[in-house]
Amino acid sequence: MKRYEIIDDCVPSPVQDEIENQLFEHMPLYYLKGTIREYDTSLNPWLVYSKAEQCVDEPFFFHMLYRDGEVSSDWFNMVTPIAEALLKPEANWRKNIIRIKANLQMKNGCVKEGSYNAPHKDTKGTHTVLLYYINDNDTDTIFWEELGDGNIKEHARVKAKKGRCVVFDGDWLHASAIPRISEKAVVNIVISKSINEIIK
Repeated sequence: MKRYEIIDDCVPSPVQDEIENQLFEHMPLYYLKGTIREYDTSLNPWLVYSKAEQCVDEPFFFHMLYRDGEVSSDWFNMVTPIAEALLKPEANWRKNIIRIKANLQMKNGCVKEGSYNAPHKDTKGTHTVLLYYINDNDTDTIFWEELGDGNIKEHARVKAKKGRCVVFDGDWLHASAIPRISEKAVVNIVISKSINEIIK
């Protein structure tokens, strides 16, 4: 069973430019103090992995586009070309969406090189994540294998690149490196199906 797939230029360049323009110039964004909720260990049993020295878990800004079975933003149609380009027509992706949101993390040149946000999973149960990179920036998405007893081992990295999408098994522990040179913007689409069921 494949665990992730990288698709470059998953939507045409004019669509890439429009998504970037909408997020950086027009979309309202809301502050969130970190990747995970430190007060809720039942939702985040992987909090133990956030104790590493390199883990900083910087704040970021977000815009919720779809949640709880409903479109929650006028910008929802901005992201539909991403899903339609990558998912099987019979996957009925709209019906199986858990959440779609856009994230913007500001650069922080003061953090040590190699720092990353808290390793996490986006939700419980079977799910697939489509992570679309809105802009070129200096971050990687990092994936870890869980070794047990609170230990993890880095398994893979995917470099952020405008127009690139990494589609991965949602059971995979992951996090973003902290941007030090340029802001990082992504669209995060979470679908309640396994990666093999939905990817073209």
